[in-house]
Amino acid sequence: MKTKIFSSLLVLCISILGTSCTSDMEYKDVNVTSVQQLYTPKDNVGIELQASATASVFFEWASALAEDGISPQYEVLFDKVGGDFSKPVYSQTSDDMGLRSYATISHKTLDKVAQLAGFGSGEKGSLVWTVRSSRGVVQQRATVVRTLTVTRLLGFTEIPAQLFITGEGSEGGTDVSKALAFASPASGEFTIFTKLEAGKKYHFVSGKDTEARVFYTESGKLKESSTGDGAATVSETVYTELISTSTSLPLLWPRW
Repeated sequence: MKTKIFSSLLVLCISILGTSCTSDMEYKDVNVTSVQQLYTPKDNVGIELQASATASVFFEWASALAEDGISPQYEVLFDKVGGDFSKPVYSQTSDDMGLRSYATISHKTLDKVAQLAGFGSGEKGSLVWTVRSSRGVVQQRATVVRTLTVTRLLGFTEIPAQLFITGEGSEGGTDVSKALAFASPASGEFTIFTKLEAGKKYHFVSGKDTEARVFYTESGKLKESSTGDGAATVSETVYTELISTSTSLPLLWPRW
């Protein structure tokens, strides 16, 4: 009899422990507040982006609060003017793996953001930005939004591994598989001696596939196309040398 009672009590205890464990292990979402203030950069600030690896912009905002007292994580969101951030063009976690209420964002990253927003190389345009706070799966977007105006970099923001010339004005014509390759004597330097036909368009590509980046010259400056369009022409048929010696200044020019 005692054995039966002991066994029953043991089963009951195990059952209670199991229920308690399940209750303790139950996950609950932790609420987090939205950011109420954006400190810097100020609204409608204009920034001319620089190619320097150390050039950056400091973003800072008021801290959010999490229900469990643990610091929330943050992301800076960028979108086109008029966008609602439901599908931001770019996001970056804040400093210290998202734990800080500030973010140091490089000029080169902002140039990439502007490109994703549809601004051409060297163009000036406006973006909107805000901050998203999160704690686990719960996310809250800031109640405030600011506008940032940037002037994109000229030339190669990211140096391509290869460069080719193509288009009806080039020797290879419009068939990109026949595009002529530039020589690259050093990193960021490209050179080619080639024929250009008068009045016919030509441009430059980073590869011979549909994913290749497209570049063109305008007023002696190299620009990267955000749409895949853009081309240059010459006024007379020439054999010329095209040279790139920089990643941010006017890059390619003919030498007769």
